[in-house]
Amino acid sequence: MKGEKFEVKTLDLLFYKDPNEILVDENGVKKLSNIIKNNEIEIESPNTISLSSVKADTDVISIDSGDRGFNALTGGIRYGEVVLVTGNSGSGKSVFVDNIMANLLNQGFKVYTHQGEFRPGKFKANLYKIMCRPSHIETYMNEFKNKIYGKISTETEKKIDEWLGDKIDIHGSQLPSKSELIETMTKEYKKKGIRFFFIDNLMTIQIGNSENKYDEQKLLFLELQEFAKKYKVFVCIVAHPKKNNANMEDVDQYVISGSSDMVNLANSAFYLKRLNKEEVQAFKEKTGYNASVGIVSLKDREFGDVGMKAYWNYEIKTGRFLDFRSQEMCMNKKYNWEDYKQEKTFEMSFGDLPF
Repeated sequence: MKGEKFEVKTLDLLFYKDPNEILVDENGVKKLSNIIKNNEIEIESPNTISLSSVKADTDVISIDSGDRGFNALTGGIRYGEVVLVTGNSGSGKSVFVDNIMANLLNQGFKVYTHQGEFRPGKFKANLYKIMCRPSHIETYMNEFKNKIYGKISTETEKKIDEWLGDKIDIHGSQLPSKSELIETMTKEYKKKGIRFFFIDNLMTIQIGNSENKYDEQKLLFLELQEFAKKYKVFVCIVAHPKKNNANMEDVDQYVISGSSDMVNLANSAFYLKRLNKEEVQAFKEKTGYNASVGIVSLKDREFGDVGMKAYWNYEIKTGRFLDFRSQEMCMNKKYNWEDYKQEKTFEMSFGDLPF
């Protein structure tokens, strides 16, 4: 009746199929009464857990990105996160991400990457140059452009190959479907234990019906977030901006081309920009340093530090991003492949000693 309260209970009826079968049994009323008193089953709410049973995230591990400026923006790289990087045309967003990959490889981590705009050979040339100091880069003149460019020697390529081994895999197709990409990433994690995934770029993934591309992009990001959280891996995605040359002071999360849900679903997002003359001058007047590239944080779910900035100088010969405060040190940083051959020779020389 209206206003009355009812209590719903679930009972374990033992081997009886329903209460009526109990009642028609011998001493049925007494048996049903005992079952009601003693065989109540606690009703559990579906898909809920008691918060007190959960351990608070007070010991989150942050991994060194190998770059002081990026570490200051992010607090380090964390497993279970999806990060978006965008930037104006020519800002070097792909090369910036390559620098992060190179730093992770240098620490011994395994990496997977999808390269939609660069053939495997071109991507390899770009990545390997970052791992070289300027003295390792050979220069050549392109007679049509009348400009000098850099390249790695065949000998250097072989040395880095031997050092890297199978630590980095590149997707075989430059235009994979969404399902193919997720399936491949899952296999890379399960088979090789890879925990760092870089997708360059979003526009080169076939996401389905172009009429509903924003919905498809959202679904892709939901799957990537689920993948990152389920396997506790790091995913970095390069995306194009809606417009180029946006001012670093004015950009917001809507600068990224595509569905606005992408930024909402990402753990953090960054906008990279090649500085114009006025910005270069303003930075020098403010800090006393030169810089040619800047980055601003658009989203920071972990710490909430939106609007933070970092600056570098881009070194054309190697493709390295040089911290504006320690350019010489960054330019001459040795990657571990340089000592790998020497260490291996030492191991071979002394590995078979009779004592």
